[in-house]
Amino acid sequence: SNGIGKSGECFNRRIYTISPNPAFSVINIAPDKKQERVAGNASSITEIEIIDAFGNLKRKIKYSGKTNSASIDVSNLPKGMYLLRISSGSIREEYPVLISK
Repeated sequence: SNGIGKSGECFNRRIYTISPNPAFSVINIAPDKKQERVAGNASSITEIEIIDAFGNLKRKIKYSGKTNSASIDVSNLPKGMYLLRISSGSIREEYPVLISK
């Protein structure tokens, strides 16, 4: 099952959109417009982790307060595939990101 309900709404919702992807120097994280009604206040980012293809934590950024968007400088990371792990309280989502040079 791919988690799509009778209404066509996907249960495995994406709260954020990541752009650009592939990224070159900056990754922008913003609430997915379609999910604003679903995410509500739960979309405040508490932590962002960047993990490389080998499972190494390359960066960890903690946020306090009511922020639901962020820009991360990735210009000093080598090119390759990364996992962007975004925590919003008890919700944790992972997004694959390609960093190009």
